[in-house]
Amino acid sequence: MESSQKPLSITMGQEKSCKTIGSAVDNSDVVQAVVRKTPPSDYTLKIDSFSFLLEMLDKTNAESYSSKIFEASGYYWKLHLYPRGDIKRNGLGFISFYASIHNSSALPLGWQINANIEFFVYDQIRGEYLVFQDVSGEAIRLNEMKKEWGTAQLLDLKIFHDPTNGFLLHDKCAFGLIICSHCLDDIKDSSKGYLVKDTLIVEAEVTRISTVNDFSSK
Repeated sequence: MESSQKPLSITMGQEKSCKTIGSAVDNSDVVQAVVRKTPPSDYTLKIDSFSFLLEMLDKTNAESYSSKIFEASGYYWKLHLYPRGDIKRNGLGFISFYASIHNSSALPLGWQINANIEFFVYDQIRGEYLVFQDVSGEAIRLNEMKKEWGTAQLLDLKIFHDPTNGFLLHDKCAFGLIICSHCLDDIKDSSKGYLVKDTLIVEAEVTRISTVNDFSSK
């Protein structure tokens, strides 16, 4: 699994606009968290009993739960949730979350997918979503050697279990994601309409971002 192992310092109750409310140890592959009202459009994982999920994982001696296969942006994917953290990737004490491309053997030889992936955690009290994404804004490049992307340290378990934050309420929680991806072959294929007369038109949304630094560990 490819992971960005960044400890996040979450400050709840900020103004409800896109803001960086996570900080990282370094600047490589930084994951940021923003607050949004809009729900995830590609996939939602609702857990009616978080404690029951933990019991089932204990009985099967498993660390993670994998979702059913779902389609997003023309490809098939699976979500992988580590409710106690991905220990092998320094995720102990955190929620770990990954998205993986499924059935890659059906893709053409030398395939490459450039994807923007956003993970969602639902705040049941405020009706909002804490959204985690790559702070660079650049697409994640997936291929035969790198079929997954995510983070071992998505959300501190202390923050997740604190009922005042609304993420785990009455033993219920919900996660989700949005994947915006294009295969390089699709972009080059003129019949798809992305590249016309050697011209590619790209739209971008620019959001004002403010950073909250965590100096507690210094």
